[in-house]
Amino acid sequence: MPIRPILCYPHPGLKTVCAPVTAFDSSLAALADDLLVTMRAAPGVGITAAHIGVFNRVTVLELDKADGVRLYVNPHITWFSKETMSHTEGSVSMPGATDEVTRPRAIRSAIRMPRAPCTRTVPKISLPSAFSTKSTSSTAFSGYSASHG
Repeated sequence: MPIRPILCYPHPGLKTVCAPVTAFDSSLAALADDLLVTMRAAPGVGITAAHIGVFNRVTVLELDKADGVRLYVNPHITWFSKETMSHTEGSVSMPGATDEVTRPRAIRSAIRMPRAPCTRTVPKISLPSAFSTKSTSSTAFSGYSASHG
């Protein structure tokens, strides 16, 4: 679980459209673990594989220690609310910089879950700062512990 170097803005890799994950194996679990330790060291509450130069659709979030770590893999946003909200956000690729971002208040996402052979639709969630309808490094699976998945 090494801390990986984070690409800094304006690195061109940060605009790369990420490929879907096709192998749900130990390398995905290792990537998730690396993302988690890298995110915590940054520090941050979310990080994508693209932030460390791995251009696959993987994101790790830890918005609240009580809620635990979430791993999102290969999501597809299927619905988003017309109602929006604004929130101050930052990026591990731009330490110290923040801005007010407006996003849908809620979304629904179809996901591909690690260790599951099929795609499923998850209930509507209200984590708009964790998801972007314009994100190149998409996200998807809630409740996965990177170390114990």
